[in-house]
Amino acid sequence: MAATLSLTKRRGVISGIRIGQAVLAVAVLAVFALAAGINPLAEWWFWTAAITAITAAVAEPYYTGSIAALLYGVGGLAAGIAANQHDVEPLWIAYFALAGVVIVAAIIAMVLQNGPAGEAARWVATRFGRPVWLGLAAVTIELIRGVTDRTLPTTALIALGVLIATAISVPDWYRLIIAARPGLGGLTIVESAVDPNLLLVSATTRLTAGQLVQVQGRGRANGVVVGNLAHKSGNRVQIALSSPWTEVVEASGDPVEVELLDSSDGPALGLAADGSTDKVLDLRSFGALTRGDTVYWIDTASSRKYLYQVRGLDLRQLVWDGSAVIAEHARAGLLGTVDAAGIVPDYRLPSPFAPVFSAATVTADLPDGYERIGRIAGTQVPIGISVSSLRGHHLGILGMSGMGKSTIARRIVHLLGNGGTAVAMDGTGEYRSRYGLALWDVTAGLTTDGESVFEPAAGSSTGKSPAAQARDFIKAAMTVAFQEYKAGTPRHRSILIEEAHSFLPEWNFVVVKGESDIVAESCRMILQARKYGLNFVLVSQRTAVISKSAISQCESYIILRTLDETSLQYVESVAGTECRDVASSLKRYQAICIGPAFSTSVPVVVDLDPAIELANDDSFEEDNPRAVLGHPEEDAVAAGLTQPRRS
Repeated sequence: MAATLSLTKRRGVISGIRIGQAVLAVAVLAVFALAAGINPLAEWWFWTAAITAITAAVAEPYYTGSIAALLYGVGGLAAGIAANQHDVEPLWIAYFALAGVVIVAAIIAMVLQNGPAGEAARWVATRFGRPVWLGLAAVTIELIRGVTDRTLPTTALIALGVLIATAISVPDWYRLIIAARPGLGGLTIVESAVDPNLLLVSATTRLTAGQLVQVQGRGRANGVVVGNLAHKSGNRVQIALSSPWTEVVEASGDPVEVELLDSSDGPALGLAADGSTDKVLDLRSFGALTRGDTVYWIDTASSRKYLYQVRGLDLRQLVWDGSAVIAEHARAGLLGTVDAAGIVPDYRLPSPFAPVFSAATVTADLPDGYERIGRIAGTQVPIGISVSSLRGHHLGILGMSGMGKSTIARRIVHLLGNGGTAVAMDGTGEYRSRYGLALWDVTAGLTTDGESVFEPAAGSSTGKSPAAQARDFIKAAMTVAFQEYKAGTPRHRSILIEEAHSFLPEWNFVVVKGESDIVAESCRMILQARKYGLNFVLVSQRTAVISKSAISQCESYIILRTLDETSLQYVESVAGTECRDVASSLKRYQAICIGPAFSTSVPVVVDLDPAIELANDDSFEEDNPRAVLGHPEEDAVAAGLTQPRRS
């Protein structure tokens, strides 16, 4: 029956059951009194027992506050005064004392309202001022007195009638039998509301945090299960509503219907909590989040999804209706909303306790003008880099060895070489042996589209340090670019410097005399290069060692996992404190992308795409790169950029 009745009908059923309990209890009292040969209407104890049964069945489930306790205490005094106190005066004195304590405690609770003294007084008044205790105590005293005035069978019949009437009137039979599952499709009782959007309801079943529910009382609102709280009377469930509780119920004690909802968004991972802003989400997490996870909440008015990435986690103590719990909180930074143009900046304050969901299934198209390099971590939303934008400024790729720097750097060289000249300066041989780039050919020079690798000659026999060879190459590129600039025919050129700290060391890491001046000259040229259509990509795993004059000229960054303090401090200076914390916990092929070159205006954690590094590169033949590329080292010697190798 509980599964088919509407809420209005259920309320009628509840009221009918409770009225029926009261009527049946009074009828039982009357029948047993008549059976004992007593006119019930002439006995004060009958009226006291009847009023107690009616109050217990109809009023007590709703009215258990201080005012009700005060009325019950006054009623108890009146009943005692009307009773025959002969032979049981000590018992009535104790009874009057109890009623007096209830009255005084109720008055104190109403005056003080809050605080330890007020709460203690309210507890005493509501626990000892219940009509069942006061009424039954008065009737019990009368039964004890009746042993001397009546025969034992008569007293026994009266006592049995009172006992049966109590058993009929006191229990909430609807909740015990008809609504055996109040938290799952039946009716439950609102215990309290300690916040405009938070309810505490009773439930015999423990619900799971994050489950979506609908709560229906006089009104209806969707909600999210926050958690379960232990209570001496049974399980209590916290529910965060999408609207104020006053739109659903009128007061504590009202019955509501709680139904579980199915949602394509899945269970909530948390709720928007106190401390959230239009850019930062403070998230009451349900324990399933890690740094870098992407989540969203939905604006019900526009149906737009606002995406955030988790930057940090902490534990906080929450006190709810007298119960304290340690709960997980997360701090997440706003990415924006998703539409046809990708991630769009859009700032909006979340609604209080707005449910927050996993963004694992969120997808979008890559905006025009961007080349994909990965996807936002924890989503299906692609992230791209604008080659045209990148050609207008410098890019830094930073991170520990083995995290994927060279892979993404190779991808960047490939993109920049499409429609422009891209040269990777590499002293490790990796770009030639592993990635298959052709050695830079002096014949083609810096005026032929495509990608190649310039390998400074190794060893002291060259007569020049790596920094000096880098300076000479940069100078040659600047010379060509400057001539084209004056002629009005500039072209796109890019130079990627792998292990840039080897070619552009910080002053305190210089080991060759005069090298500081060489590095300073290179840094000045890097500073001026953008004007002439020449951009740089600086790749380094040692931020402490690379020249700050060089790396600080980057406007965009790809930051992979970083642990050393100097690098973390630099990450903090360009991306903020929260990104510093994230940088130390990134996985392999994960990176923080920040700057105008990317298809997002805020720092974002990206899962890079290592598998597409050369997916469309016809010149890449991994099995036999030497057969395709050759070794035009003699051309580099002729250009004066390298020394001939000695046998």
